[in-house]
Amino acid sequence: MNTENRIGDWIQTYSGKQFWPLDPRPEEVFVEDIAHSLSRISRFGGHNKDGELGYSVAQHSVLVSRYSKHPKQGLFHDAPEAYGLGDILRPLKIHIPIITEIEQRIYGAVASCFRLPEQLDADVKHWDSVVMMMERRDLMGTPPAPWWPDLETLELPPEKIVILSPRQAEEQFLTHYYKLFSTIYNLGDWYRRQPSS
Repeated sequence: MNTENRIGDWIQTYSGKQFWPLDPRPEEVFVEDIAHSLSRISRFGGHNKDGELGYSVAQHSVLVSRYSKHPKQGLFHDAPEAYGLGDILRPLKIHIPIITEIEQRIYGAVASCFRLPEQLDADVKHWDSVVMMMERRDLMGTPPAPWWPDLETLELPPEKIVILSPRQAEEQFLTHYYKLFSTIYNLGDWYRRQPSS
């Protein structure tokens, strides 16, 4: 692989490949890397009441996917977090515009790899917020103050979240992926086998 003229530095992924967070390319995206990484990244900066288990971004992503009218987008909506960004908390991220820019760039590569729209549908964003408030209800302590006024009135599903181990969350993510894409292989591998235009 020609690594000349790439922007920034690269990270080594779970599968042993190189990925440039500032210069993301669809052919360098692998679902196995995303599932593994997200299953080991804790939501809420690790501040949830979870006993011995951390509640992962992978488990969150599957929940959003299951509720949304656009389940494929829902599954990958936080995929950029697997490539160096981690789960930067909303009150901090809104004050760092460059993070949003990098996140959108990485999501563009992920979306291209898995043949998804480059912009998240409003329904995915809605369920991202609903699931977050479910997580607050089920996994956090009593809030000292309202989080965001516009989220306090959301109607939450009655489903109670039970935290999965990282290995379980990774397997759940991959199983859900294969179900959604109805394939026994990584769609990214299919993408990489196509001739260049």
